[in-house]
Amino acid sequence: MNQFPSEDMGSPRRRSSGSVVVWILLLVFVVPLLLCGGLCGGFLMLGRRAAHEVRVAVDESLHQVEVYELAWQQVSQATEVTSRLGTPVEDDFPSEYQYLDAGSQGGNAEFRYTIRGPKGKAQVHVVGEKIEGQWWYERIDVTFGDGQTVELALDPRPIVLD
Repeated sequence: MNQFPSEDMGSPRRRSSGSVVVWILLLVFVVPLLLCGGLCGGFLMLGRRAAHEVRVAVDESLHQVEVYELAWQQVSQATEVTSRLGTPVEDDFPSEYQYLDAGSQGGNAEFRYTIRGPKGKAQVHVVGEKIEGQWWYERIDVTFGDGQTVELALDPRPIVLD
């Protein structure tokens, strides 16, 4: 006589209804959540990369602008600035940027941006005007964190790049 209880070998094993509900919940909620998180993260990384590339392109183009470049040369080489901030001095993306060059008809420019060195940072304000085809700067001010301002354009002079 068989000592083991007889099993019906022909009938498949049934899963409990609880495990089926868990799998359905995983498929309906967790998988789309993971997919969305991955896509959103990917788009965020692409957006940050694109923003960085735009910033680099604009920064490079700013240094092609005659009135900006001269002001940058004045600021980065001024003894008052390098003694307070150290070297090298680097410029940041402008918080204000207004530039119009109409060739011989004239033009104007205004820039506000932060500069920084190993010892600290400061704000730069540049105002320039183009008269009869020649750029002149009206102001190049550097304001440090303690409120002290150094004026690098004490009298309007034509802008001449070396």
